Amino acid sequence: MTYLAEVERTRAQSAVLELLAGAAAAAPDDLTAARRFAQACMRSNNRQRAPGAWRNVVAAAPDDATAWAAFATSLLEIGDVDGAVAAGEQALALAPDDAAVHAALGFALRTRGEQERADAVFERGFALDPTSPYLTRGVGQALIRRGDGAALARHCEAALERMAPSGWLFAQYTIALALLGRRRTLATLLDYDRLLRRVHPEAPEGFDSLDSFHAALRAEQESLGAVPSRIAAADVVHGAFRLPGGLQGAIAARGEAGAPASAALLRTFDAQQADYEQWLAASGEILQRRSKPSGTWLHSETVITPRQGYVAPHTHACTWLSGVYYVDVPKGMVGKEGCVEFAPPGRKLPSGSDIWPVLTLKPEPGLLLLFPGYFYHHVHATNAPGDRVVVTFDVKPTRESRPRDLDPALLRAAGLTDQE
Repeated sequence: MTYLAEVERTRAQSAVLELLAGAAAAAPDDLTAARRFAQACMRSNNRQRAPGAWRNVVAAAPDDATAWAAFATSLLEIGDVDGAVAAGEQALALAPDDAAVHAALGFALRTRGEQERADAVFERGFALDPTSPYLTRGVGQALIRRGDGAALARHCEAALERMAPSGWLFAQYTIALALLGRRRTLATLLDYDRLLRRVHPEAPEGFDSLDSFHAALRAEQESLGAVPSRIAAADVVHGAFRLPGGLQGAIAARGEAGAPASAALLRTFDAQQADYEQWLAASGEILQRRSKPSGTWLHSETVITPRQGYVAPHTHACTWLSGVYYVDVPKGMVGKEGCVEFAPPGRKLPSGSDIWPVLTLKPEPGLLLLFPGYFYHHVHATNAPGDRVVVTFDVKPTRESRPRDLDPALLRAAGLTDQE
């Protein structure tokens, strides 16, 4: 199934959400209706409506620890960190042996800067359920903070024996390799020549030039309505505006005929992903190719970054393949202004370390980058007037695909477990 075909699922999901919202509003005392609406908000990533929906659930069921944990997660998504911690603590008081509750509280504490408390919560939760991706990730973050490369490497390798590969897990493994000084193995995981692809697609059919295509694309995306970045407490995009819904949102709202540029770019990415996979196969690459989930879905989003806006170092945590398409960039940029830089993750490594390979790329309209979701990268601010406009892509595993993707021999097959 192509990503364009998934738009129908997006449209249907929105329709179901509105039906459930109506049912919950019509029967405010119906706990089942309230819970179904809250769960639908989370599934559809509706950050603005989820907290209110979960607030109604916990008001009606104050002893429901699972609801309190979900409430905590939803509050974190809108930047209410203190509220998230309070809800997470309530969940833990109700269910001290629930691993999922520990995950919700741990991330809230970490976001508030209470690192030692967060580490302890994650470690207790991990002891309850070592198969939880959220708790595994939290424990890995604790080991990174301590600078314990050997323990982190063992933790990541053990995790790959019991859960499907994920972007955050490979990202943590790269940090372990750097801390251990395993330069050759790290270079294999961060082989930019082999794993990062730069392409310049032609103007799609129906558009005279890239300029006309980009103008139409920007107009379609801006019709979705801009939301300031940094609403979610963990947002790495600073001083910018997000256009939630992305390509699929514009097509779902206006139809393919009403959003032809968005539909064209979605088709382009679909084709370029297929080419990327063929490129990997031809090169003999193993890790990225074999870690592809058996089922995927695509998240896209447009981001408009004015002067002085930037993106902090990050990875795309649960993403197999990431992409970014440049629609517009400011004229007159000099040096590293506006550049995307694949580089070490700042405070996670000792200062002065030169083990991490660095690649700096200058943006230009019409450039599409494809790279593994575990690559750490950031975007420099610009002093030039004008906006940097990009469409981002994240190919993620479907919920159903994860249990079937266990591949315990993956690191060995890729030659990454040999000692240097």
